[in-house]
Parts: sequence; C-alpha cells; structure tokens
Amino acid sequence: MVNGCGQLLKLDDIFRDRAIEHEMKNIDVVCYNKMNGCTWSGIFAQYQEHLNTCKYVVLICDSCDSTFTDTSVFEQHQQTCLKAIILCPLWKFGCDTKVSREALYEHTQKASADHVQIIADQLTSLINTQNRLQQQKQRPEVYLQQYSIQKQQQQQNLSSSALTMTQNSTILSLQNDLLKQSQLIEQLRNENKSLSSTLGKRDDLLSQTRVDLQLRRSDLLELRKEFELSKTFLHVNGTYLWKIDGVSQKFNDAKNGDQFFINSPIFYSSKYGYKLSAKLYLNGDQTVRNTYLSLYITINRSEYDDVLEWPFNYPITFCLYDQSLKREHILNTLTPDLQSDAFKRPVFESNKSGGIPKFCPLCKVFSLDYGYAKNNTMYIKILIDFKLYPQNIWPEWSKLQWNGLSEYAEQQRLKEDFLPTRQQ
Repeated sequence: MVNGCGQLLKLDDIFRDRAIEHEMKNIDVVCYNKMNGCTWSGIFAQYQEHLNTCKYVVLICDSCDSTFTDTSVFEQHQQTCLKAIILCPLWKFGCDTKVSREALYEHTQKASADHVQIIADQLTSLINTQNRLQQQKQRPEVYLQQYSIQKQQQQQNLSSSALTMTQNSTILSLQNDLLKQSQLIEQLRNENKSLSSTLGKRDDLLSQTRVDLQLRRSDLLELRKEFELSKTFLHVNGTYLWKIDGVSQKFNDAKNGDQFFINSPIFYSSKYGYKLSAKLYLNGDQTVRNTYLSLYITINRSEYDDVLEWPFNYPITFCLYDQSLKREHILNTLTPDLQSDAFKRPVFESNKSGGIPKFCPLCKVFSLDYGYAKNNTMYIKILIDFKLYPQNIWPEWSKLQWNGLSEYAEQQRLKEDFLPTRQQ
C-alpha cells in the first residue's frame, strides 16, 4: 500500500520492470569492502562476480570471534584456532570428549590412563575374537575325522550283513543316515568357508586398527608440536631485527597487486610486554604507491594486556640498514596518536596498523649507490623507546648494533661514552 492506496493486486498484475533492471546494471558502484582496503569499482552488473573473489571481505571466526580480511589467512586460522571445539583423537574407540583445541593437550594428559585402557580393551577384544574364530575353524575338521571313522565302521557292518535279507530295512535306514550325514558334512564345509572369510575380515580389521592407532599417535605428536610452537614467539627487550629475504620477488608481488604488504613474525616488547608485528609495503601503501616504501606497526591482542598501560604511548623508531660501506641507515620515529584505535587496547585479534607511509623514496631504496636491498635482503630494526634515553640516541645506537656487540656491551658503551657527553 502506498500513500493510503487500498487497491489490491493479483500476482498476474505484477511484472518485472526490465528497463529499470537494465539501468541498474549500468550504475557505477564501488565495493562495500572499500573501508577494508578494496579498490575495485565498476558497474552494478559486475558487482556480484567481484564479491565472489573479493579478498577484503570481513570474515569472522565462529569459535573466537576474530576477524579477517584475507580468505587464505582465515582458512588457515580455522585449522589452528585454539578456541575451536574438536573431538578427542580416540573418538572412534570410545572417548567421546569434545574440547577446545587449546585444551586438547591437557585432556590427553589427564585422560592418558583412560586412553590406554580403551586401546587395551579394543586389542583384547580383537584378539579374543580371532582366537574364537580360529577354534571354530578347526572344529569341522575334527568332526569330519570322527565321521569318517564312523562311516568305515558302518560300511563294515553293512558288508557283514549284506547276505542277510532280513536286514534290508536296516540297510535302508543306514543309507538314509548316510545321506543325512553327507548333507551335514556339506553344510559344515560351507560354514567353515564362511568362518574362514569372517576370520580374514577380522584380521584385516585388526591390521587397520593398528594402522589407525599409529596414525592417531602421529596426530597427537603433531598436536604437541603445534602446541609448543604456539609458545615460541620472540621475546625481545625493546628491539627487534627483521630480516627479509627474496626482496625482489616480494617487490614484484606488491607492484603487481598479488600481495601489497608482508608481515613480520610476532614479537613481544618484553617477556610479559606488548605483542607486536611490523607491516611492510615494499611498493608503498595505497596513498603513495610506486613512490615510497611504507612501514607500519600492528598491536596484537595478548594474554598480558590486563597488566599493561593503555593506550600504547611509546615512540617506535624504524631503522632500515644500509649494508654498503656508506652505512647511511634510514631512521624514522613513529609517535603514537593516543586518539587512534591503532594504539588502544586490542578488542579483536589485532588493531589496525599505524605507521609511516613515506618512510623512504623507492628510488633511494633500490639505488645501486646504497645497500638497503643488498644481496636481495633487507634488515629493518624496530626500536621501542621506553623513554630511558634521549630521542637523539638512536642513530648512535644503530651504529653500535651494526658492530655486532652484545646487548650488555651496547648498554655499557652508551653509558660510558654517549650519555656523559650529552649530560655535559
């Protein structure tokens, strides 16, 4: 009803307005996922096809509510999500426990005795069945031997009384018995074949069970490895050196749009500190593409966030090492914007990234006069300024670190040489 219109329409009176449909197909639209970084634009007729392949769709994990914009990363996360509910590896044998993947190791430890008992019961049952079938297989042979002896005795009796006409009725009775015995023998032979087939199937099942048990043991070992690997994130003391190999291929991927950025491994500012990762746009982000190298920092959610101060308020200095003899390292410092969501306490798996879009011109990064990408390798150091030293100390520190000194030696050199000079 429109504007009080009370007219009723039948289905036959309703028709598709193909002219409007045709006009809509040619309307210019942009992708709904533009806010996530998608740059696609086109006509409405092509929009659905684009959505089927759009790499910036926001995907949400049902188990941990983490959000993702990369389909391949989302699929990998589903295979390793610690909050996902999975079955015990021994569910086929009787353990029907369902636990989260992060609690699976604890379950296998607590229920190890029950698991061993389950496996022992299965093996005992199979062995008993095998023995019973083997005994049943042998019984028809014993019966046939006894029957053969009995048959010979009956034939002897028949031979001795063959001349006696008065024993004709007995002979007929014996012949009927022989016929019945022959039928019984045939039946026993058929049963013997059936038991042999069943025994063979039981042997196959026992072999398959042993194989399955070995595979489950391998799965448990793999899960333990994954569990231990999840605890091996790097813990650093305010500095992290990121080595990037295969720079030329990664640069081509960024230039061709196959992969605009690469992420560093996860690292912590300290043993119980902030959980961080760096993001590098080798061909620049969308605002400076093809002109600058862009460098960002990402704050990730961690188990220690409750005891940390928020928002994150420590300047971060990025140092791109010049591997040539010039040693003209490029240093830029990122001062956190306390109003930006990038530096607030993470609500999801990770915050949006904050950083320096115009970190360094590409013409300088790949110039043969310098060594920023020497031997197809880059070195980027991330230095978190916990405000223990003055800001202008970082260039001096980067020189010390390039000499391969230990952390203790660096600290002593700074205290003895650099800090006294500044205080004077």
